[in-house]
Amino acid sequence: MPGKRKPAIEDVPPPASAERRARTGLPERRSERAPDALAVVHGEAEMAYRRLHRCANRLARVLIDRGAGPGRLVVIALAPGSGAIAAVLATLKSGAGHRWLDPRQPAGSSAGMFAGTAPVCLITTTDEAPRIPAGGWATLLLDGDDLRTELFAASDAPLSEADRRVPLDPGGPHPDHIGRHENQEPGYQHEGEA
Repeated sequence: MPGKRKPAIEDVPPPASAERRARTGLPERRSERAPDALAVVHGEAEMAYRRLHRCANRLARVLIDRGAGPGRLVVIALAPGSGAIAAVLATLKSGAGHRWLDPRQPAGSSAGMFAGTAPVCLITTTDEAPRIPAGGWATLLLDGDDLRTELFAASDAPLSEADRRVPLDPGGPHPDHIGRHENQEPGYQHEGEA
């Protein structure tokens, strides 16, 4: 579209691979350098880096209060868009791993996907929640009044090690590999994947 702003993309050297916090380091550095640049564009919705990180920092604190952190897992069942991006970033900032659950899949298709993982919680919306099979985990509704109240009360400042219950482990496994069994497929596939 002519005149449509696009997210700024530039070649930035990757952060040191030994640092686990590098998983959020690139967007953090981009946010510091150009906080008003577009981070997410989905349809007509746009979100700048500053807003994305403020939202993710607040949600990360709520997740940490729920027990998210290194060695733990958060399930995300959201439609593509800025909310999904903020949820993934918040999960990574907490130190936890995430697993996608596609609510459009038949209920039985995710059976066993979370066996042995004991997710901290599920992040979804009121529209998606009824389509998600019971999993025994707490549910955070991004559009729910209870979560909005918690997010409003949480700080949007960047997280530090003091904010986490468990320090990040630079040598630990990638958080998205927590509880994944050999040959286990993720529950969410991007368009075009087989």
